[in-house]
Amino acid sequence: MSAGLDHLDPVTGEVLSGQVDDGPPAALEGGSWSARPVETALSAPALAALLERAQRRTDALLFTATQELDDIGRWQRLEDLAWGGKARAITAATNRAGTDVREFVGDETALAIGA
Repeated sequence: MSAGLDHLDPVTGEVLSGQVDDGPPAALEGGSWSARPVETALSAPALAALLERAQRRTDALLFTATQELDDIGRWQRLEDLAWGGKARAITAATNRAGTDVREFVGDETALAIGA
């Protein structure tokens, strides 16, 4: 059974009309799975247009903010390195603590990192 449905194009935001199959697959109704009708979500030209729009949008972003994206990437790399260093230091502090004070390492670490 098919029902009409309006939905938005994820790239352009345009309202698209389509058909949605809201019934069980043919295999679940006792028919052969290989005998079911094959439905495509988009025609080949519509899919090509969708891909071209997405590529144009992506290309425009990458060429307009190249320097800023490089800076953001460098800062992200530093943040990742800092997180890894902090995780190693916390692990080392826990492992080096004696058994009598190990239960307090978590609390002291939380104070040190401002958590």
